[in-house]
Parts: sequence; structure tokens; C-alpha cells
Amino acid sequence: MARALRERGQIRVYGVADARVSVVSTPQATVWCGGGMLWWRDALGRRVQILAAEIETAVGLLLEQAQAQAAPA
Repeated sequence: MARALRERGQIRVYGVADARVSVVSTPQATVWCGGGMLWWRDALGRRVQILAAEIETAVGLLLEQAQAQAAPA
């Protein structure tokens, strides 16, 4: 996921993998991966949960979130 985010223009992407859980962090969200699921909080604090196999969908949602947060109010 970190590589996919970087390839699509996201900067400041950090990640760590462990046998039980993995984490990818961007300025807009921290994404947790465990038990076949990805989850994070959106800009309004709502939990977003998606199957880990749907990486491209998750990347798209995260990039949309980053763009929305970067846009002037």
C-alpha cells in the first residue's frame, strides 16, 4: 500500500509490517492492516474499513481524502 500511495503522488508515507498488524501512515490518515482488513478514520473521524485484498480501492479513497483535506475551505 505504501508503494502504491507513493507511485500515485502521495508524499510522506511511512510504513511498518509485523506478523500481527501492519501500519501505513500519511499526514491525513493512519491505516491499520490485520486479519485481512484495512481500517482508518476519515477526515470526519468515521471508521473506514475495507478488505485488505482491495488495496487499489483503499489507495483511491485515501488519495481522495488527502485531496479533500488539502483543498482550501
